[in-house]
This record gives sequence, structure tokens and C-alpha cells, in this order.
Amino acid sequence: MLKLTVKRYQKANKTGIKKKAIPLDTNIIIVNNTGSGGFFYSHDRIEHVIDLQEPTSHEQKTLADLKIISQFSKNIFSEYGILIVDVLDEEYTLEDVYAYLDIMPVYDELMILAKNEDGFDTGMFERFAIKSSLKAFTQTIVKLTIPAQKRLIQALFHAYKDKVISNNQAGYDKCQFVARILKMEDDVIDVLKNDYRSPTVHINELI
Repeated sequence: MLKLTVKRYQKANKTGIKKKAIPLDTNIIIVNNTGSGGFFYSHDRIEHVIDLQEPTSHEQKTLADLKIISQFSKNIFSEYGILIVDVLDEEYTLEDVYAYLDIMPVYDELMILAKNEDGFDTGMFERFAIKSSLKAFTQTIVKLTIPAQKRLIQALFHAYKDKVISNNQAGYDKCQFVARILKMEDDVIDVLKNDYRSPTVHINELI
């Protein structure tokens, strides 16, 4: 993966971001973003397990449940296993929720890809891999943490495998750029052709 010096973030309450006192019963929408099937999570302090069986399935959970995940399994957010995509209370924004959970680095990265909170949804990595220009893709990927880079590269692989960008010069150039920065020994096209992981969403739905 890319060898980058990624800025280390402190918790939101140490960065000047004012954390709002969001009620713990506030309903939040999360989506499965594993890219490899279902997502399952259980904890003694969560009343109901989280069981997202399909790659694009979503579920409504309380902020209290997400707080438990943030306290005990924060890597689920930082490695993009699930995405927090909506808060069902007009008084609060997604930024407020991410700050409350002390996962602002995740929010900041998603904003790089989506540009605004309306773009927070499952498939955002795939959409960026397909629709971004070569310049935007190459400039953006080097700004991301390793988990986000992996998700974006995985999305690019699916786009090539499903022939969405295989005959597209910009798409081909993105693949070649990834091949160079990863220093793959084999030809990148052979690598992409042999990638059999399940896509986060069917790639054709994003066009």
C-alpha cells in the first residue's frame, strides 16, 4: 500500500470541534460497506445485534449503539466496514455525529470523496473510482489513509472487472497508476482480471 505520512488526528474534543450533546436515542442510518458480503456485530451492551446480510443493506440504529461500537470496536468505522450515512434529526448533522463518536478522521476522508454530506452513501468509493478524472483520482488517493486507499482500489478493481472502465482511457490510466504506486510485479490488468471479491454495490448501478 502507499507509503504516506498521514496526519494524525486527536479526538474531537481536543481539536476545537465543539461536541454537541446529542440524545443517545437519536436514530442513525448505517449501511454495510464491507465490500465482501454481510456485516455482523454484537456486544453485551447492545440490545439487538447488527446483522446486515447484503452488501448494500442498511439499518436504523440509535446513537447509543454506535457509541458502543466506537468505544470497543472503532476500527469498524476507520476501516469502513460500515458507513454512517444519515441522522434522523434535523437539529444535528453527520459532522455532529462523527464528532460525538470521536471519528472525525473518517468524516474528513469521506468528505474528500463525497464533497458534501449528501454524497454519504454506500457505493461512494465505487462512484469516485468510476467518475473521477485521472487527475482527481491520483491527487485524492495519496491523501487517504491506508484503509480508505484499500477500499478505493478495491472499487477500481471491480469497475475494471465488470468492464465499466476497461475500454475507457481514463479508467485504464487509473489502473496503471495504481499498479505503479503499488509496485505490482505482474501486469495490473492480469491482477484486476483475477480479482473475485464481491463489489459493494453492482457497479452498473452507479452509472
